[in-house]
Amino acid sequence: MVELTVCIPTFNGLPFVRDALDSLLTQTYKDFEILISDDGSVDGTLALLEEFVERAPGPSKLFKNKDLGIARNCNFLANESTGLYIKYLFQDDILEPSCIEVLLNEAKRSRESTLIFSNRKVLFESLDSPYCQDIFNGCQNLSEHWDRLSSIQDGILYLEDPNLLDPPINKIGEPSNTLIYRKAFQDVGGFDPNFSQLVDLDLWFRLMAVGKVSYVNKTLSSFRIHDSQESVANLIKGNLSDDFELLCKKL
Repeated sequence: MVELTVCIPTFNGLPFVRDALDSLLTQTYKDFEILISDDGSVDGTLALLEEFVERAPGPSKLFKNKDLGIARNCNFLANESTGLYIKYLFQDDILEPSCIEVLLNEAKRSRESTLIFSNRKVLFESLDSPYCQDIFNGCQNLSEHWDRLSSIQDGILYLEDPNLLDPPINKIGEPSNTLIYRKAFQDVGGFDPNFSQLVDLDLWFRLMAVGKVSYVNKTLSSFRIHDSQESVANLIKGNLSDDFELLCKKL
């Protein structure tokens, strides 16, 4: 078993996925395996991924799937991983060079944490899109919106936070912004494919219920907002309200 598996789910990510992959090559910590699952790309992403796997400095593997959807694709990667911890990297996002090293050091310090998260930057690509503007407006300075926040605390305290369901609804951030204890991920059932927009938040809540959560007050990744991402498609379809109703039923 390796200490860490970086899991990269992809689908038609050609405009930005090279930046994501390159950010892995500059990591100060390098002893990790890389698993990539492409979900049937038709835009040239697959050729880029095959080239990357050939030149990757460590153990890496590319899986070719089709029509899994984001939740099942992420779960597939987790099931294939051998790492003690899982580090997701979504195709639009970028990791700072120290990201993996800092998060792993925190994991070693706080062995009971099921979830570790940090601050992240926002890269706003589609300035003319009102949907992108809505996402941008709702995802700034996430950690400031908790009523109580410490470097490590019982996850149940997050679930009891009076601001839990106040905007912004996801105060942890995206999967690229986290490190997850793999056993806890499997114990709680991974990502729930019944969600479209809040699939990550639903998982954060379930991980909070079974262990401690660590917060690293450093900016370790960048979340990219653009008009071709799945979050925009979900806003157009109106999936957020349906997901919020489902989430409240599960709490």
